[in-house]
Amino acid sequence: MKSNHPFLPRQHRSLDLFQNVCAEELATAGEGLRAEAHQRKQAEEQIRTLTSQLAVELQERRKAEKALQLREIHLASLDAAASGFPYSAKILNGRLDSVCYGPGCLAVTGYYADAFDRNPSLWFTMIIREDRRPLSRAFRNILSGAPHAVVEHRILRSDGTIRWVRNAIRACRSEAGKLTGCEGFIADITDLKELEIQLFEARQREIAGMLASSIMHDFGNILAAMIGHASLLQIKIPADDPRIQHIRSVISLAERAVQLSRKILAGSGRQSFSPRLIDLRAVVANLLPLIGPLLGENIKVTVRQSAEELLVAADQLQLEQMLLNLIVNARDAMPCGGSLTLATRSVPSLPKTESPEGSRPTPSAHIEVADTGKGIPSQALRRIYDPFFTTKEPDRGTGLGLAIVKTIVEQHGGQIACASFPDKGTVFDIAIPLAARIRETRFGPDQ
Repeated sequence: MKSNHPFLPRQHRSLDLFQNVCAEELATAGEGLRAEAHQRKQAEEQIRTLTSQLAVELQERRKAEKALQLREIHLASLDAAASGFPYSAKILNGRLDSVCYGPGCLAVTGYYADAFDRNPSLWFTMIIREDRRPLSRAFRNILSGAPHAVVEHRILRSDGTIRWVRNAIRACRSEAGKLTGCEGFIADITDLKELEIQLFEARQREIAGMLASSIMHDFGNILAAMIGHASLLQIKIPADDPRIQHIRSVISLAERAVQLSRKILAGSGRQSFSPRLIDLRAVVANLLPLIGPLLGENIKVTVRQSAEELLVAADQLQLEQMLLNLIVNARDAMPCGGSLTLATRSVPSLPKTESPEGSRPTPSAHIEVADTGKGIPSQALRRIYDPFFTTKEPDRGTGLGLAIVKTIVEQHGGQIACASFPDKGTVFDIAIPLAARIRETRFGPDQ
């Protein structure tokens, strides 16, 4: 029914306007809620992303901490194995201003590092008086522009014992080239020095033995001639001749002299030989801890051991002396660094052996010592085993090292071969017969 009220249309218009305003406000509020919900969703996604990144960072941090712990353990083990410690020093106005000693100081010197902080002159006073001058000269060389220096000297530990150390020093300079300090590493080389002393004494004994052997050989020939001539006289002179007693006395005295020469040879060690069954690989393995310090950091050592047992009847001390002689020669041939290779293997026969027809060549254990040094001149190769012959400087070699090596090899029934080329290195190949039971197991019974 249609209303005749005069105000109804206007009310309708107001209601429509109110409804439109409410709809617009609702629409605006809805859009605000949707925007707020979208922002909240974005914030939640950012939180999840940050949480994920944080978890990854925590995982990486745990890995880094674990790696750092492993590195510290590794460095600690290296420090313990190296028997030494690093140090660094600041230099001010040409003088040492402060010195910082690293871990391992206590093991080498017997003092904690802070003892040197309290007494800066402690290190210098620890050095044996006779060894201070070379160290002072090395530091003067560093101050004068030398990039590095290496000095070996003795120190007096806190417990009163004397130890040998190798002090390797490196200069530290600014970008302008000004000396700001130095750093280095002090290594305990007492065991190495003791080995070198033993080697020197062994060489001295070998020299005495070789001289005694040479003299006694000639003396024996003279005595043999004396006995021969006296025996001929004894035959030709009648038994009742009074001179026969003098001839018999000469023969008796000459025979006593022969016995005395044999005692001299035995006392000189030329007849001392104590073989037993040993694995040639073990001889190399026993020397490995000493080879690195003996050669220094500039020479790389490679060891290739046979997979098979290499049993030989040998005197282990003599084999070790033989190898040390060859290793020292290799080191001297590489003053600027290089590489040394030690290899062991078994070979069906000795090198350069002419076996009788119908006989089986002797299987042997080989050890090869190869270096990349300056090599041996071709004209000197045929004389390298001669006693007192050397290609080294007068103050560097006695000329008996290789003579001793050859004597030891031959005493073991073996052979030695050498190949060398100028500036390309030298290879020594030593062959020693394998033990009989190894030969039979590996190559069949000897014929």
